[in-house]
Amino acid sequence: MLLNTGEYKESLGHVVKIISSARSNAAQKASAEMIHMYWLVGNELVARLEWGNKYIETLSRDIRAAFPGIKGFSVFSLKYMARFAREVDSELCSSCCTIPWGHMMLLPDKTEPGEERLWYLNATIENSWSRAVLDHQIDLLLYERQKLAGKVTNFSRTLPAPESELAQQALKNPYVFDFITTKQGYQEHEIEQQMVENVTKTLLELGTGFAFMSRQYHLAVGGDDCYIDLLFYNVMLHSYIVVELKNTAFRPEYTGKLTFYVSAVDGELRGEGDSPTIGLLLCKEKNDVVAECTLKDETCRRTLPAACHESPESRIIAGEQAIRSPLMKALVHDGNGHIALEDRPEPQLQSPTDAIVRVTRSTICTSDLHIIHGAVPRATPNTVLGHEFVGVVERVGEGVRALKPGDRVAVSCETFCGECFYCERGWVNNCVEDGWELGCCEDGCQAELVRVAHADHTCAPIPAGVTDEDALFLGDIVATGHWGASIAGIEPGSTVAVIGAGPVGLTTMMCARLHEPATIIAIDIDPVRLALARERGLADAVIDASGMDLAAVEAAVRELSRNRGADSVIEAAGGSNTFEMAWRIARPHGVVVLSAMYEGPQTLPLHQMYGKNLVFKTGGVDACNMGETMRLVQEGRIDTSCLISARYPLNDIVEAYRAFEAHEGGCLKLVITPWEDR
Repeated sequence: MLLNTGEYKESLGHVVKIISSARSNAAQKASAEMIHMYWLVGNELVARLEWGNKYIETLSRDIRAAFPGIKGFSVFSLKYMARFAREVDSELCSSCCTIPWGHMMLLPDKTEPGEERLWYLNATIENSWSRAVLDHQIDLLLYERQKLAGKVTNFSRTLPAPESELAQQALKNPYVFDFITTKQGYQEHEIEQQMVENVTKTLLELGTGFAFMSRQYHLAVGGDDCYIDLLFYNVMLHSYIVVELKNTAFRPEYTGKLTFYVSAVDGELRGEGDSPTIGLLLCKEKNDVVAECTLKDETCRRTLPAACHESPESRIIAGEQAIRSPLMKALVHDGNGHIALEDRPEPQLQSPTDAIVRVTRSTICTSDLHIIHGAVPRATPNTVLGHEFVGVVERVGEGVRALKPGDRVAVSCETFCGECFYCERGWVNNCVEDGWELGCCEDGCQAELVRVAHADHTCAPIPAGVTDEDALFLGDIVATGHWGASIAGIEPGSTVAVIGAGPVGLTTMMCARLHEPATIIAIDIDPVRLALARERGLADAVIDASGMDLAAVEAAVRELSRNRGADSVIEAAGGSNTFEMAWRIARPHGVVVLSAMYEGPQTLPLHQMYGKNLVFKTGGVDACNMGETMRLVQEGRIDTSCLISARYPLNDIVEAYRAFEAHEGGCLKLVITPWEDR
């Protein structure tokens, strides 16, 4: 028989359908078994709650030792399993086993137990929602709008099971079958990506002069946010090209929206010497794409070359998915002690002074742990974590003057306007508009991209010869060390005591050395960190306080300071007794700087310190000194390379958090590198 006959093709299609369905069913059954296993493990953990956190930490380590290479049993994951078991009975667990584990990690974080959670669970099963779609529907309060408002909507899909988003999600699950592969490009943001790639190729093949500027370009018009699908500029025509994508047949009303966008670009972007903006509408016909080009003045049309209408490359992928912002990977905390790596929309410019920065290096800070533990009341749940990073500028608002796309920048942990009463005096932590926002109240840097407000003030260009890792810590811990040393009243020949030999303590010692004190004393309970401070010349003397009471520490400091006490004390530890240690080891009329962040209230016993006449300086760092610290790095006077203990790609950031919080291997700072395709 001929193998290209219709009968053979029908048989081939039937076999492919059988195989695809079997693979999909296998993946979903494996996912169901995995979730049931997690529920059983969670019940075991709940039964041992009285053993405390150390039990979970030890169990996590021993599980991975018993099953080398296994994933999904970190401390964070085990705590999720315990929570899952507490909130789900055996009957509900049977229903939960029909959706992937990623959905189950999302539901307890974002829905209330009972009817609401059950409604979202059933809706996910009925409509084959992916995790991203479920997350989006919860954010849109679909339960309140549909169920509580009495609305009835049929969300059922007509796609065959192997093509449903739920099956696709299961096939992508790294904890099931790593060898299962599936066709990409038909779900969620992949459709937009392929549409953009196809249209981009078409326009770039039209001839010389086309430059791609952006997709989902943001414009604020009359208080409303607008997003242009694709924006080009043609240097031959001296015109902006606005492209609107429609994956339906052409309708006359589409030109109205396109004309509005053309007018907006003319008003917002078109400059002196630019020709009127051209609009291009691409609609899916049965076989071809119809291109409709307009100017904002409908009586004065301009059309692009006819090839735009005829090129077979311009076909748009069929589908019903709406065009929206592309997604990126980001680490998010829920406000209840849990973190997870999620798909988030890429950030967009919201103000003329904004910049979008692609993160090339970031790191984890103890302040991030404080947020996770609930010790920062102003922190906003469901926010991307992180505030200490460097990157490359991708886009800037029209009000940004000092930066351009392609610039490498270090970014301050604080956002500040540079113009208010406090900013004019260098007190940027108290900026009336911002302050510590990134990773706290606004999405931070532990992601692929981040929006940086007031970019001219918040970003510092990285000069040639300074690597990304050289500049990584300037926006936070170096800024904190520099700030603490600068306000501590350090005089040449004086004695400085730094409590804490962690990252902030070590950078504080580096910066205190710039003021030429006679002696820097490092105090900590970790002999390895103290040895590092001594070996690197950051401290002249060290005190291991692990086996000492406060009286003994005070006596040791007096012995190193002519029986007076330290002239300047910088508290960078934030321990249970380090605040009291700070004022006790200071000499009378000394200065005590509190750089640390405490997770609980501290006692100020004025009756005990009466007569010491101490000066206390406390608060958040005023991180506006990156110009100076960048120069010091360039000159080799500040070198933070000794702080880097390990590197993790963004893919493994949850594991990095575990290692950082556990001080695994005596780690100081962990560098987070960009997302890796695996």
